[in-house]
Amino acid sequence: MSMVGCLMDKRFISVAPIGYADKNIPPPEEIADITYRCWNAGASIVHLHAVDKYGDITSDLSLFKQSINLIKEKCDIIIQGSTGGISTLSIEDRSLVLGIDGVKQASLNMGSINLFGSVFENSEKDIRYIAKKMNKYDVRPELEIFNEPMIDFALELRNEGLLLDPLLFQVFVIDSEGKDFGERKIGKLSQKQRRIIAELECIPTNCEVSICSHGRKDFSIFAFALSMGINIRVGFEDSKYISPGVLAKDNAEIVEKVVKIMKSLGLEPMNSDETRKILKISK
Repeated sequence: MSMVGCLMDKRFISVAPIGYADKNIPPPEEIADITYRCWNAGASIVHLHAVDKYGDITSDLSLFKQSINLIKEKCDIIIQGSTGGISTLSIEDRSLVLGIDGVKQASLNMGSINLFGSVFENSEKDIRYIAKKMNKYDVRPELEIFNEPMIDFALELRNEGLLLDPLLFQVFVIDSEGKDFGERKIGKLSQKQRRIIAELECIPTNCEVSICSHGRKDFSIFAFALSMGINIRVGFEDSKYISPGVLAKDNAEIVEKVVKIMKSLGLEPMNSDETRKILKISK
């Protein structure tokens, strides 16, 4: 969306390669290899949770650290740690990833929501705590947005000086496992497209925007988003489909398809250094 980096013919791709519901997490060596292949395919950011081998979010960062160190040996992709995910961890434990060497960006959920049958709680106090800790460790936030009031709160924190420009908003669009709830269309726009436009109208033009489509079955929403100047997040955490009814062989295949869509629109993927420049992420 933004013209901040003056790269109007480019978009960045972030990848969240580990499935949210997976209970058999690959070892660090495999996570590093998956990440490298995605970087080679065109991704410039990798989003990772600190989880144990069973996929549960944990305060034991040993496997997380191993993965990061191995990734750094293979490529210069931007490593984004997650401070979110549904868990029973304290806010102090959720934010431990911010102090890990190599984590230069991290997700920051901007409010509480009902998600996947649970309440994902993010109080204003906790959000402020994480934002302050991000500033302490020079970690740039990716602001996770599920509705328009979350955008308003992010802008409030920017006005307070807790969030620094340029802001990056990650807009989440949730597909309810392909269930048909009778989506209403106005003209040629789908409900998801209208929602994206509505949220874009709330975001200042000097901010960056990315979209994550959780549970998507095809890539149509990405083609729409790219044409609107929006960056893209993909990966097995969000969806394992390469086309309706067909699972991707790996994360890199999904990244490759996004790159193909980009090129069909006259766009190119940003490399890691270009992404660092527009988001002001230190190396």
